[in-house]
Amino acid sequence: MIPMSTQPRAISALFTVFAIVATCSLVAAQDSSALTNEDVIKLVKAGLPSAVIVAKISSSVTDFDTSVDALLALSAESIPPDVMTAMAEAGKQAPAPPPSPIAPAYPAASAQIGNATIRQSASVTANVRTNFVGTRCEEPGIYLDDGDTLKLIEPTTAGQSQSGGFMKLSHRNRVGIRGLRARVRIENQQPRFLFCFEESQSGLSYTTGGAVNPSEFLLVTMRLDQKQGQRYYVTAKVSKLTGTTRSGAASQYLHDLWYDRIKPGVFEAKPAEDLPTGEYAFYFAGNQQGAMIAFAGAGGGGAKLFPFGVD
Repeated sequence: MIPMSTQPRAISALFTVFAIVATCSLVAAQDSSALTNEDVIKLVKAGLPSAVIVAKISSSVTDFDTSVDALLALSAESIPPDVMTAMAEAGKQAPAPPPSPIAPAYPAASAQIGNATIRQSASVTANVRTNFVGTRCEEPGIYLDDGDTLKLIEPTTAGQSQSGGFMKLSHRNRVGIRGLRARVRIENQQPRFLFCFEESQSGLSYTTGGAVNPSEFLLVTMRLDQKQGQRYYVTAKVSKLTGTTRSGAASQYLHDLWYDRIKPGVFEAKPAEDLPTGEYAFYFAGNQQGAMIAFAGAGGGGAKLFPFGVD
């Protein structure tokens, strides 16, 4: 029971609460109401600038009718074009960005055609530009083609050394790798190779400093140094007596290579003549080209050997 003396104040407070609730409800109702075509027409006829109306549209919940007939009706009401554009785009969700390309994980899908396995996806190397689809390349590299399979020939950094000649009046510069026998081998004296280059600086091209076709490699016979337990290739001979230098080894240690371009960055290659039983390597001496390739190992650095053996 409220005392009579406090009734007027209580009633006033009650009305205040009701007023606040009603005001909040009205504001909520106004805020929740969507902007319609009729609202825009009213704003335009009230003389509000187009920029203000566009801003109102972009910051409001809208329920516009932008059908052909509705747009014609708005045009008849002299609604400015930029306002009509804002109405047409209101509520339209921006298209989701395309998913980032993810390189396929190995093993990739493949198809068997005869004895050859044809790749159905490109190399997984992130910045490879050459497309390996439809070829037997799995990733950049030099492969020994064994008919049914491809054997990757791993590159090996060549060590450099010198050896003395007759009465130490001359010496030979040579590049070599440890061991007397290559891990990758084939019994066919007419081996075939697959060169898979990329056109960006990664993988094979990065390893070899930018090679882009088989002509930049020398196919060489590796001689055996039983005492030091290594295979080596002579890159230059220097005469201390005359001071002259002869780059490269004798012709019997060099082999011509024939190759065909299958597609950009992909080449099939084979020696011009049979390779006798022995140890071999593709020799790449870095960025030096032409006749300098054979001499690069004498001091250039960066020489790479891709060794294999013929049984």
